[in-house]
Amino acid sequence: MKWLAGETLITRFNLPGAKRFAVWFCSRCGTRVPHKTREGDDYLVPAGVLDQDPAMRPENSIFWDSRSPWYVEPREIPRFSEYS
Repeated sequence: MKWLAGETLITRFNLPGAKRFAVWFCSRCGTRVPHKTREGDDYLVPAGVLDQDPAMRPENSIFWDSRSPWYVEPREIPRFSEYS
């Protein structure tokens, strides 16, 4: 991965006490940005920054047993094609 512009604006926040959790974001607009994992073997790419279909789909849902009691699985709720 190679940054084309704005790399100096990237900020990393490490959650104190967490083994793996960190958030990388643009310090100007707050947008989450792609980054290498702490282990350095993989990249984490927030889906909201993709311009095209990545040709892959989610394979699992982690921490399912500790989800909030109010969580509703997306396929169980109504869908709308636009904001109303």
